[in-house]
Amino acid sequence: MHLVIGAGEFLGDHVSRALAVEAPVIELRADVDDETLADAMKSVEVVHSCAQTWSPAYRLKNRKEPPELLRRIVEAARHAGVRRIVHVSTADVYGPDHVAKITEKSKLKPTHAYEHLKLNEETWLFEAAPGLEAVVLRPGRIFGLGEDWMLPNLMRAIARGRVWLPGGGRVMQTFIAAEDVGRACLAAADRGRTGSATCSSRARAPRASGPRSSACLTNSPMCERWRPRRPRGVARTSGPTSSQWTSWARPTWSMTPYRAES
Repeated sequence: MHLVIGAGEFLGDHVSRALAVEAPVIELRADVDDETLADAMKSVEVVHSCAQTWSPAYRLKNRKEPPELLRRIVEAARHAGVRRIVHVSTADVYGPDHVAKITEKSKLKPTHAYEHLKLNEETWLFEAAPGLEAVVLRPGRIFGLGEDWMLPNLMRAIARGRVWLPGGGRVMQTFIAAEDVGRACLAAADRGRTGSATCSSRARAPRASGPRSSACLTNSPMCERWRPRRPRGVARTSGPTSSQWTSWARPTWSMTPYRAES
C-alpha cells in the first residue's frame, strides 16, 4: 500500500495515477490534519512526499528549518512504523553552474534560495529519519498536463509576442514528464537505495525547444532573431572581432528574443 502526499496538485496527481497501475494507493492533500495523516499511515508501507513545499515562482529566503509538512510526515511515519519515505526533490539542488550533464556524482552547488531550501530539505530528511528508509528523487524540469508555472509563463510570453531566453535559447535543459516521475517513485519504493539521492530525467533539449513546441501547438508562427548585446558595465576590447568583450564582474547571459509574427 502506497500513500501519496500532495493529491490535488500537479505532481501529486500524476504520481498517484502512475502508482495506481501497480499497487493500491491512498491520496492525501498537503493540508491534511494530523489525525487523518496518522490514520492513513497505519495501513501503508511506503509514503511518497510529492507536495510542493517551496515554489521557485516566488521570492524566497534561505532557512535551515524543514517545511512543516515534511516534519509532520516524518513524525507520523515514525510512529506508524512506515518502512520507507520517497521524497521528490529537484535537480536544481546542483545549481546552475554546470556545463556537462548532471549525474548523482556532480557537485552540489546551489546558488538561489530555492535551490538551498530544497537541499536543506533533503539533508534534514536523512538526518531526522534514522529508523526509516529515506530515498530522495531529483527530477529535472517537470512538465505535463496541469503544470502551473513553466508552461503558463511561457504561453503568456508567447501571447505578448516575445520570449527572452538565457544563452540565446541554446542552454541545455533536462526535462522529464510528470508521469515518468510517478514511475520513478514506484521504482524508488521497491528498489531505491536507502539514504541516497537519485537523478531522474528523460531528455535534454535546448531552452528554445519549449517556445518552438508551444508555438506549433498554438499555431503561433515564431521567428528567431539573434542580436548579441554588450551588457552594462562591460568594456569593449581591441581585437580582430568587434564582439570581444571583457568585464570586471561575472559574465552575464546573452539573450535572444523570440517574436511572434503577425
